[in-house]
Amino acid sequence: MARLGKDRRITDKAVRAIFMKSWITLRRELFYPMVVEVHDSHVEKDFAAMIGTVPQIQEVSDDVNDPAVSDFVDYRVDWRNRLYKAVISLSRSFLDFDQTGQSRTLLHSMAARLANWPERLLINAIVNGTDATVMPSFEDTATSFFSTAHDLGGDVSGTGLSNIITGSTTEAFINATAPHTTAQEILADFREAKARMHGFTDDRGEPFHLDNIPPESLFILCSPSLEIPMRLAFTAEQINGTTNRFANAVGRIVASNYLGTAFTGAAVNSSWYVMHVRERVRPFKYSRFRRIRDSEIEDFGIREDLEKASGFNNISMNVAREMSSVELSTNLGNFGANAEADVIRHDRFLIAARWRGAIFPGEWRNAVKVSNT
Repeated sequence: MARLGKDRRITDKAVRAIFMKSWITLRRELFYPMVVEVHDSHVEKDFAAMIGTVPQIQEVSDDVNDPAVSDFVDYRVDWRNRLYKAVISLSRSFLDFDQTGQSRTLLHSMAARLANWPERLLINAIVNGTDATVMPSFEDTATSFFSTAHDLGGDVSGTGLSNIITGSTTEAFINATAPHTTAQEILADFREAKARMHGFTDDRGEPFHLDNIPPESLFILCSPSLEIPMRLAFTAEQINGTTNRFANAVGRIVASNYLGTAFTGAAVNSSWYVMHVRERVRPFKYSRFRRIRDSEIEDFGIREDLEKASGFNNISMNVAREMSSVELSTNLGNFGANAEADVIRHDRFLIAARWRGAIFPGEWRNAVKVSNT
């Protein structure tokens, strides 16, 4: 950790060291990398395409007649890598007389804001997933990500599938019952949500999920108001004196403050989400805008064969790519003849954190919303 010198001035180099260490530490604790599929993008406007599934195997009556040839159904989504930025202004006197390290705390807070921003955007995308004008689904811009009538296209065009179920854990129910009773209702809703996910078909009418969707592939997102009964539901060996057959049925449970910390009448606080996060195409996509290419990153000596399990200095290629998508700008340390006009005239410094990218829909069949009112 960089420290202040006797003159209490933080240099530009020290600012970046403090900021990046905090950013990397916080980045490793976030859950959004589990939920999103990353697209590295180098342009302002970008697009992603996904082809449909292959036709089912058919019996051929003889070696002369081939089966019918089928075209792929292709889907496309366009997005813009938008710029997000936070700028703060610090008086030089604040830094000169900082004897308690508040300037370092400020840098830690700024790093936390930037590290959490993709997760904040992901939560917004999930919450707005039922609004087609905000978060359209991959295959049809007229259909929201969470919808009761997804148009599959292909051989089953017009057939609607729903990735929304009506749950039992309403605000009134939770406020009036003990956690173990709420946990039992959660398990009933979970069984229906997983059955719904198993029942999804592709655009050929075949099961979309060919595997059994193992517990380690399932991710649950809820508000802190549901965290205690949710963890009870999936970790307790017994619930209310009855053996819990759903113990360890999900890989991870995350309670996000972005979903609200108390029941205030908003439905989102009591709704929760089940997501299949081990598929190649994940529920949501993350456009990571980067000006620096992999070859440039490797020039700094960060190579996959040098990665280790942990430690601040052991940065993986993926974290290095993430680092190149964020930026810290400052005129701190510009004293004397090198000082900029803003420093000279106003005796103030500027620090700016910026992030460019986007979160947009991925595969809706890998997510089910348990909607509560």
